[in-house]
Amino acid sequence: MMRHSLIPAAMTGALLGLALSTTLAFAAGQGSGENTTLPPPAYAKSAAMMTPTERCKAYQYRFDEAVAGHQQVARLEEAKALRIEGVKLCTEGSHGPGAQKLKEALDYLGVDSKL
Repeated sequence: MMRHSLIPAAMTGALLGLALSTTLAFAAGQGSGENTTLPPPAYAKSAAMMTPTERCKAYQYRFDEAVAGHQQVARLEEAKALRIEGVKLCTEGSHGPGAQKLKEALDYLGVDSKL
């Protein structure tokens, strides 16, 4: 005659219940509207440690985050034009001049451009 143990079945059920509740709790947090977007990895580095591509992305990210709160600055349109020009240069591989244009765009907004 074969004996079956109830302990493994009970443990399996408990573990499955724990896994399900953890999954549901995680999924519930995803739709909460909570901002879970992290800034680009370049922000974790000092400016001297960034690659030219990361520097372009960091300046672009900083501008995009700041522009909404700076709609009343006198040179807003110039700042937006500099951003467009800077992104174009960065995309074409001219990272140094592109980053400089993006930095100028931040200065026109009145935002600290130091990375």
